[in-house]
Amino acid sequence: MRAAGGTTDVSVEATAPSWAKSWGVFLVVYACLGLCLGIGGGVTAALSAELAKMGGMKDLPPLPPSLMALTWTMVVASVVLAIMLIQGALALMKARRSSAKLLVRWATVRIVIAGVGLIATQALATTQSRYNEAVHEAVRAMTLDRTKEDVGPYAESGGASIQKWAAPGVTLLVCIVPVIVAVTLSKRRAEIEGWPD
Repeated sequence: MRAAGGTTDVSVEATAPSWAKSWGVFLVVYACLGLCLGIGGGVTAALSAELAKMGGMKDLPPLPPSLMALTWTMVVASVVLAIMLIQGALALMKARRSSAKLLVRWATVRIVIAGVGLIATQALATTQSRYNEAVHEAVRAMTLDRTKEDVGPYAESGGASIQKWAAPGVTLLVCIVPVIVAVTLSKRRAEIEGWPD
């Protein structure tokens, strides 16, 4: 930007502080990991029956349509969230005022989607339990055929207990980073307000 007399005024150019650069890099990596896990989970779910047959489990049923729909809905959500997060993280690394708005919006959407996912998972708990039992029985049959050892019925495997706490636990974990990001940006609001658009 040119000032009076033709000199260049660089005072208006904001240099991102170290905390912004560090957070930006972390959030880009976090977004990429979330994207890979989301897409990988969807592909694995879609090919679960075929992959099981390749591993020797011939009786594993395909994932129920309702669970498949939920899985792919979350995959699409993970792509959208990753794009939102990367945009905000890049703006943060460039010390742009808009970064706070973008990241708070991402954090809000991330928490809302996590809550909706938890509700949907609980609504489909019976379907999930039946599918988990079918998977366990397929593994049981394969193990019995190969090793002559019976791993026992699903009711005694602890799978139901794991399923009960898995969804709430995962929901809590995925909300940690969004909450920390929102709190951090709130504490540095005055500093961020001085950044250029």
